[in-house]
Amino acid sequence: MKNLFKALFLVGVITGSYAQRVVGYIPQYRTTTIMDNTIEWDKMTDAYYFGSIPNGTGGVTIEQPARFDHVKLRASQNNINVWLSIGGWQKSTNFPVTASSYRTAFANELVTLCATHGLKGIDLDWEFPTSAKKGDFKLLLQAIRQAFDADGRL
Repeated sequence: MKNLFKALFLVGVITGSYAQRVVGYIPQYRTTTIMDNTIEWDKMTDAYYFGSIPNGTGGVTIEQPARFDHVKLRASQNNINVWLSIGGWQKSTNFPVTASSYRTAFANELVTLCATHGLKGIDLDWEFPTSAKKGDFKLLLQAIRQAFDADGRL
């Protein structure tokens, strides 16, 4: 609990807002029935949908799009910010080629995804960039930051 408080405090310090955030991490393998039977939608401020993969050419594949649409629907009904988590676990294998060769296309795709789906922002879950990819990782983040600053996304 102490670590959660510290994390929320740091988010408040970084964003300049001390409002409490209640974040739900919703994996793509949860059915809509399970979501509705277990999630207290009215208690969350932010929902992170875990279920998308960088495709290795600058694009993103959203897994279980109908479930993603359900999260967006429930979020709109409850005034919840929606974020898309990209990568994680075995879903990170295309990050190295994306970062080295397709970073601008990827950054633009993220902006398009945010606009198309009404997302607050993107959560990158690259597990794990090696030290050899440190430069590409930095350039990828810079490209995303530049694209997001122009669009007002997080």
